[in-house]
Amino acid sequence: MQEPAAPVTPPRVPGRLRAALRQLVAQPHRLYFAVGTLVWCEAALWWLAVTLAPSRGLGSAWAVAAPAAHGLFFVLGFMPAFMAGFAFTAAPLWLQQPAPAMTRLRGPALPWCAGWLLLPVGLHGHAALAAAALAASAAGWTGLAAHFIVLLQRSRAADRRHAGGIALGMAVIALALWLAATALALESTHLLRLAVRLGLWGGAATVFLVAAHRLTPFLHGSGHTGGWGLLGPLLAGAWLRGLDEGLDLLGVARPGLWQGSLALLQAALAVALLRALLDPALRRALRSDLPRLLQRALLWWVLAGGLEAAAQGLRAAGRPPGGLGEASLHAVTLGFMASTLLAMAARITVTRQGRAVAIDRMLRATFGLLQFATAARLVAALWHSQDPAGAGLWRTLAALAFAVVALAWAVHPGRWLAMTAPPPAPSRRAHPDP
Repeated sequence: MQEPAAPVTPPRVPGRLRAALRQLVAQPHRLYFAVGTLVWCEAALWWLAVTLAPSRGLGSAWAVAAPAAHGLFFVLGFMPAFMAGFAFTAAPLWLQQPAPAMTRLRGPALPWCAGWLLLPVGLHGHAALAAAALAASAAGWTGLAAHFIVLLQRSRAADRRHAGGIALGMAVIALALWLAATALALESTHLLRLAVRLGLWGGAATVFLVAAHRLTPFLHGSGHTGGWGLLGPLLAGAWLRGLDEGLDLLGVARPGLWQGSLALLQAALAVALLRALLDPALRRALRSDLPRLLQRALLWWVLAGGLEAAAQGLRAAGRPPGGLGEASLHAVTLGFMASTLLAMAARITVTRQGRAVAIDRMLRATFGLLQFATAARLVAALWHSQDPAGAGLWRTLAALAFAVVALAWAVHPGRWLAMTAPPPAPSRRAHPDP
């Protein structure tokens, strides 16, 4: 006699996976922080592998110059996704507008993410494939920028300057992505570097500075929150630096007066920002974790300004700047931008989960490791001319630490992006910004 078959229990994992995917596409910050995390981990692990390859006797085939590929991935790769998640979460509150429907925001995510995931294959294989992958990402990002500009135009809020600054940065990033895709198709390293500089100083720097002005008291100056404060001068300094680097890439000679003036400007901006960050009136704000982390992020901008001022001063005197310019560049990208990204993305992710404490011990440790990675990369840049082998070791340590930071973020709190948000904790205080 045959025994009756046992009842079949449906597998639980697919159901959980479907629930997680539904959560990931339910809100702008969940979707774009998730795809940003994926590309962030890809970029960090890819560059760590590239950095370690020579010490293992392995070579890497490149369809484009490695430094240009590195800049492309680290400036225009994962950072814009986090910008989009932040922009479509915060700006509707600023503009007193409903957020765009998620059906409109989901479409651009697929080509954007797919393009960046395929890009390393093209960078190491064929420039045409890399160009096609980046064009897909550019198309996705252009759609996002268009949605944000429509959101801005529909608003009748009295103060739209911060959202307008973010819209400008997003538009410049779109232009930079299309220019970079064209550069890859033409196999032009110079054009690719020009596109990355445009995306960095006109796009990413603009978005990060505008967000810092909106969400922290440090850039307002004199305790007043209604004016532009340091935002206008800092933006002007960033754009002028981008212009100078663009002229350099184009082979345009600049007189010593131009470089000397830039040195004085960068030094003055660094001093002004340092005074603002150390203003005794802001001591109370620094008792909270988030403002304290953002202050440390902005200190990297101060250091970057000092390094760039020294580099421009040496150029004005007809002397080579050594690694000062490279160190300054990484102080901005790894120090200021990545630190600000980590702090703000963690705050949005955690508080939108209804948790009362946004920055916990694990996040503080991750933030500290990011500071080490930045410092190691600056040492590598400044030490290269004296000891290339020693500089290579520091560069490897920086790449390793940055990869650990990316993976740590993906685990905590990145994994919460796919979780169902619990009810808000009673101790959570309302805040006008996310």
